[in-house]
Amino acid sequence: MPASGRHPGPGVDDRDDLAGRYPYRRAYLPVSRLEDGTMADR
Repeated sequence: MPASGRHPGPGVDDRDDLAGRYPYRRAYLPVSRLEDGTMADR
């Protein structure tokens, strides 16, 4: 399994000026399981 490095890969810029403007907002996926743990078809 390849390990990720400490620096962005090719084609990825680390823009600290933009990172401050767009903070991380956690998003939750819809829950598709019933209370007993089985998958729901919604």
